[in-house]
Amino acid sequence: SMLFGLAISMYLQQKVVNFTKELNPEKRGSVYDMNFGKKWFASFDEAEKFITYKSSHTAMKVTSSTCLGLWLFCLIGMISFDFGVLPLIMVWIIWFVQTCTYCLKAIYYGKHPSEVMK
Repeated sequence: SMLFGLAISMYLQQKVVNFTKELNPEKRGSVYDMNFGKKWFASFDEAEKFITYKSSHTAMKVTSSTCLGLWLFCLIGMISFDFGVLPLIMVWIIWFVQTCTYCLKAIYYGKHPSEVMK
């Protein structure tokens, strides 16, 4: 059933992308292409890129706050209800990967400003 759900999701994404390409002929890419994200993003104008950057930053902040809340919940659960340490570690790993990725990319783009708009 998971594979069926993935197939339906990909089919619907393809329909949305094709409809968007009909409305905006400058858009490029196919959902079946392994480099779809890069090709689609390359067809963005400056306003679309700025919207993507702003929404990505907001998503990063919300995810970080959510991970903090989940981490505290798991910590309290571990102490009070004997959840065990595994949920705490799993939330911490997701939070750590997200924060490290953000920091490393910020450092990289600080050193390579020409790469930011690619």
